[in-house]
Amino acid sequence: MSHSNHDRPQNPQDSGHPREHSARRLAKSLEPWRFSIPAGPLLEIGAGSGSFTTYLVKLFPERSVTITDPDRENIVQHKARFKHQSNMDWNVQDAEEETPPEKSYALICGNYAAHTFNNPATILTELCKSLTLDGLLLISFPGEDSFQEWRSSCLDLGIPYTGRPLPGTEPLVIHLSMGPVQVDFYEDQTTIYFDSFRQFLTQTSGGSYNIQKDKRELTPDEIDLLTNHWKKTKDGKIGVTYHNVFLAAKRIGE
Repeated sequence: MSHSNHDRPQNPQDSGHPREHSARRLAKSLEPWRFSIPAGPLLEIGAGSGSFTTYLVKLFPERSVTITDPDRENIVQHKARFKHQSNMDWNVQDAEEETPPEKSYALICGNYAAHTFNNPATILTELCKSLTLDGLLLISFPGEDSFQEWRSSCLDLGIPYTGRPLPGTEPLVIHLSMGPVQVDFYEDQTTIYFDSFRQFLTQTSGGSYNIQKDKRELTPDEIDLLTNHWKKTKDGKIGVTYHNVFLAAKRIGE
């Protein structure tokens, strides 16, 4: 695998739920790997209600799959959605607090979850230890250059930017590359359109997935101010640009 960095935006305009959009693209990036994943069970971290799981079970219909999420309600919903999957088991588990046993999974996937970790580099390095030899860690997340429109609108209005800090690709890749893995990554930008800024916040929140910092969230008045200002300066549209990062780490040694 080689390190790759493509700046040309793909699908520059899209709509819909950011997590669903990310799941679709992560699945597409997994397809070329499907026949090179070694024998063994699969793990999905931060599975939410199952946006990515739908693709995972189609790509690997015969594999045993463990589903984890830190939010109990998400696991309840996920179980209900995939109740007919006899090859699946579920755990309420936070990857940041409880790393799986070493060398236990052939594939570990995380759609739209790594940015919620307090220390993504450390957690992803630990997850790589849970891979079997030739196993693959495949993750997607919004990177540090996401949400420039939100940032600039806050600056214009003197409202604090309340988005949580997002991972930087380069330091993450360097950190992972120090371990017994080969790292490959791809990044681009996508603008997703919302009816209002409030809709964007609603679709990027929920338990551990909240895109805002825990200690300071925007007030309803601030959200209205931002929406009105945004629409005035951007032709009446609430377009939010995502810095999409897709990262693969293949275990090549002990």
